[in-house]
Amino acid sequence: ARRSEVMRGMDKELRTRFAASSVGSRRRVLVEEKGGVRSEAVTDHFLRVGLDRDPGRGLHWAVITGADAVSASARII
Repeated sequence: ARRSEVMRGMDKELRTRFAASSVGSRRRVLVEEKGGVRSEAVTDHFLRVGLDRDPGRGLHWAVITGADAVSASARII
């Protein structure tokens, strides 16, 4: 039980660092679903992002604008 707790903590820390390191980068995103106010997508590096607007289905270019824990926000370009 203790080992799995430590592993989950390490996973969250590494994913948080990765999301933060992606801020400012231009990434290809695949829009998966429109959820409520904003659309969600996944980058070419499997980072989950919330988009500033709904660009429609398919692949789009986006700039990662912020990171919050293990996910990020992005602006469609």
